[in-house]
Formats: sequence, C-alpha cells, structure tokens
Amino acid sequence: MSNEIAQVRAVLEEWGYRLGRDDDTLLPMAACRLFLLNRSPHVDELTTELFARVRRERLLPGAQMNTLHALQRAVSALGFCDPPRQGTGRHSARATGGAPEWEGWVDRWHATSTLTPRTRSGVRSNLLKVGRWLQAEH
Repeated sequence: MSNEIAQVRAVLEEWGYRLGRDDDTLLPMAACRLFLLNRSPHVDELTTELFARVRRERLLPGAQMNTLHALQRAVSALGFCDPPRQGTGRHSARATGGAPEWEGWVDRWHATSTLTPRTRSGVRSNLLKVGRWLQAEH
C-alpha cells in the first residue's frame, strides 16, 4: 500500500504540496480511509464516484476531508478518475471581472495554482476585483 500512496505523493510533491512530503501523515491516513471505503488498496481503483460519495456523505473526519481535493487532483493526474469540480460556493454564481483577456489570465492561474482551493478562490476573487477596477478606471 505504501507504493500506492507513493504514487500520489510524487504527483503532489511535484506540484509543491506539503502533503507530498515524507513526514506528512495526513495524506496516508486519508488515502487509507479511501482504500477501506473502496474495499481495494489500489490507487487505480479510486473512482470519481467514490470521491463524490465521500464529499456528499462527509466520510472523512476534519482535516482528512480537507486533503480530498488534492488527493483527487493527484489521482486524476495519474489518469484514474476525473479531476475535482471547481467549487463556486454553495449559493453563489462564479465571479467574473474585467476584460475577457484579464479574466482568462486569472482563470488560467486559478486552474494551475498549487494553493489550497479556499486560498485559490480568495485570490481569484481579489484578482477579478482588480480586473473590474482596471476596466472601469483605465
């Protein structure tokens, strides 16, 4: 099973996640719970449906739930499931802002950033505010 987790760690480490480091215990705990829920110790059997079920039913405790996004991104990069859906908040529409070219740059940054989803969304929101201000003032 450690080889399975090592595959995920390698992807996350390449992207700069702290979860990819050898001294991290959160990723192995979350991955092992997913393996148990899936009744298989293989990363290639972690499906999009399993990740959706874990989110919907909140099957991981606290901090482990926070690792789910990164874990699914890594499993997706390995080619075994779909990437996680981009969240837009529970009741809000996806923000837009400024010139289409600016919005494209912001979306590109958001899609490739290795920051946590919550941090990425906050920075994205601020960048879109800047775009709206630039369009109005310049």
